Amino acid sequence: MAPVAPAARPISALAVQPDRAAQDRPAAVLDSRAIGWPEVAPLLAEAAGAQVLEEVLLSRVLDEEVRARGISVSAADMAAERTLLAETLADAAQVTADDAERLLAGVRISRGLGEKRFADLLKRNAQLRALVRMRSGPDAVAVTPEDIEQAMDIKHGPRIRARMILVRGEAQAKSAVDRLDAGEPFAEVAMALSADPSRLRGGLLDPISTSDPSYPVAFRRVLDQTPAGRHSRAVMVPWDNAPGYVVVRVEERLPGVEVDRVAVAPRVEREVRMVRERAAMDRMARDLIDSGAGRLSVLDASLEWSWRVRRAPAP
Repeated sequence: MAPVAPAARPISALAVQPDRAAQDRPAAVLDSRAIGWPEVAPLLAEAAGAQVLEEVLLSRVLDEEVRARGISVSAADMAAERTLLAETLADAAQVTADDAERLLAGVRISRGLGEKRFADLLKRNAQLRALVRMRSGPDAVAVTPEDIEQAMDIKHGPRIRARMILVRGEAQAKSAVDRLDAGEPFAEVAMALSADPSRLRGGLLDPISTSDPSYPVAFRRVLDQTPAGRHSRAVMVPWDNAPGYVVVRVEERLPGVEVDRVAVAPRVEREVRMVRERAAMDRMARDLIDSGAGRLSVLDASLEWSWRVRRAPAP
């Protein structure tokens, strides 16, 4: 019989009792003048307070959830999450395992994952993975032979190097095509009109497999039909539950790589399984954050502003 978790107090009632000595100590010193936490804290709260509060919220709700289900996460579980993260980064960058630590260090720096935040991240990942596996059972991330073949086609099959312009309205799409037809360079039109982050690279995308279901069917079809060195017509694609329009230019068609499919199948199956499990973990994390947010009262004005902006619906 699983142990019964103690009744959890509402998160809004969990008062923090800071160490008075730590609060009185300056955050920094400029020459001989102190820079106190009262000066620094509101700025930190506005800049990144909502993200940190969301992490704390998720950690607390996860702690409640695993206690209620009799799950414990060990140091070995957290070490396994660290190893998996490093392996995933190395595989995505197509580098050797020897470079994994360098990649992981770079990610930690870019995301501000110091010792405390990184350890908390590993713990949350281990808890989420354990909950997903307990809730969904062994078949939650079942992988079929067809899934493996599709993953191999995406990873090792022919791909297309292309540029893209993504706009919201039909009028903008027509304007983009008219400018391209008039001879304006695709990269310049993309930087001027596209709403996709690739606009910063002139619309250039990473090589794409037309077998990859993460891209809309219409987008993959127009990529397949557009000759190299040419741009397409504007094609309607789904975008945030509304229509968008995409124009592509095919730069180059890259041949597939010959691999021993039998030999690599176990690795590909593991990759597909990990991607699906990660997606399930992300969905669970979002659900837990949403449930915890309803029990949360943010009392600090600067932190409340940051939290309200983060929780606001996307325009």
